[in-house]
Amino acid sequence: MAQAQPATAPLGFQHATATVDGVTIHYVIGGKGPGVVLLHGWPVTAYAWRGVGPELAKQFTVIAPDMPGFGDSGPSFKGYQKRIIADEISGLVHHLGLNSIALAGHDMGGPVAVFYAAAHPTEVSRLALIETMMPGFGLEDLRASAAWHMGFAQVRDLPENLVAGRERDFLKYFYRRGILRDGGLTELDLAEYVRAYSLPGRMSASFEYYRALNDDVPAFKEHAKAKLAMPVIAIGAGRGIGANADGFRQFAANVGEVTIPDSGHHLPDDNPEALARILVDFFASPP
Repeated sequence: MAQAQPATAPLGFQHATATVDGVTIHYVIGGKGPGVVLLHGWPVTAYAWRGVGPELAKQFTVIAPDMPGFGDSGPSFKGYQKRIIADEISGLVHHLGLNSIALAGHDMGGPVAVFYAAAHPTEVSRLALIETMMPGFGLEDLRASAAWHMGFAQVRDLPENLVAGRERDFLKYFYRRGILRDGGLTELDLAEYVRAYSLPGRMSASFEYYRALNDDVPAFKEHAKAKLAMPVIAIGAGRGIGANADGFRQFAANVGEVTIPDSGHHLPDDNPEALARILVDFFASPP
């Protein structure tokens, strides 16, 4: 049976929850200074930022939530379109009394971060997009090639039934492909992710993020008519899907890019030190 409680928060961080528009959101928070929000990808949780958050916390107040439906957060009752999730994350930020943040999104957190920035452009000072792609701006090409799991997840009900009781083997497949560093994922780390995805309804909710992608496309196209003005950095892994900066330039006016060569797709787990350095430099840069 999976353990009931989340893994210990990084030194200087604490676990907390907030109820936002009826949704219970679990997050870890630490540090002092301007706000930074870190949005995780799939198939991980806020735990993925354990090696990145402490370095950022030396200069910033760092908030890393489990997105609704993931980990120790409750489900989103309105759906899993990325605009809905972005509004719920924005509600958490406002609940914490922050009026301006720097924002980072990895993998599935990337589209949520872009929707957040598009809906609240005066509240997001800088945007980092890490190993991610956007619905309507290249993600469909990825789905048609290497990312077989996207189509798998979009099938209704069957994936949940096939994975139930096999969460450890299912998750390990993706970590082996996306985490290249020796020791990048310990047995304790794996146990935490298995715990989180074995909680009732969590694996299914994570698949709902993929099932909503087709509904996300028109909204992304609409937002792209007015380009994001804040600085954006596209961060890719040398052995991942890449920075994809050209795709982001279709909806953002000021996009830089950097590649971390010796890493796989799961950058926060695989090379947290290099990722943290890039994020600190980017978020601390003057306007």
